[in-house]
Amino acid sequence: MLDSANERRLRLLVLTYLFHPDSCGGARIFTDMCHELAGRNIDVTVRCAYPYYPEWKDKSGSPN
Repeated sequence: MLDSANERRLRLLVLTYLFHPDSCGGARIFTDMCHELAGRNIDVTVRCAYPYYPEWKDKSGSPN
């Protein structure tokens, strides 16, 4: 067992085109997976496109 000074937290970068608040099947799977891994003390970073599905409009709130 590692002491806290030497312990390294596992880090994960997830690249996906769909994530919450999109509502199609892939978004739900990727969102659930990342939340579950974060709940297991894994440092999760998600990089994805702006949410757009199913309206096909940018839901990010940016003024573009």
